[in-house]
Amino acid sequence: MPERLVAHAVRLLDEAGAEAVTVREVARRAGVSPRGPFRHFPDRAALLAAVAVDFGAAQTEAVASATSAPFRALGTAFVRYALAHPHRFTRLRGALFGAERTPALEEEHRAFTQSVIERSSPGSSAANYGRPFPS
Repeated sequence: MPERLVAHAVRLLDEAGAEAVTVREVARRAGVSPRGPFRHFPDRAALLAAVAVDFGAAQTEAVASATSAPFRALGTAFVRYALAHPHRFTRLRGALFGAERTPALEEEHRAFTQSVIERSSPGSSAANYGRPFPS
């Protein structure tokens, strides 16, 4: 059920922005009791933090499947996500880069950073880097 709640929160966020995402409305859309989401998320902030994990997963996938330099792929994925999901991105700025970062987001960020470092390490194949920067 947590995945279904997050999916409804994401849709609501896309439709109307962060202010519209209430636990009660997410529960209604998911077809559960108004208190049901609290079994999985202690509060609204935790539910919105789970939406931020979706962003991290999209960025991780972009780097993992990169055919060019990982940082280039990351930048491209970042911009595409922001353009495709402006309400999510606006909400996520604080969750990812501000004081709102939760322990779960901190762990996601740590894992993501490690995956980028691994793909960019000196032992990696030159194919991982794409074209070199102009001198």
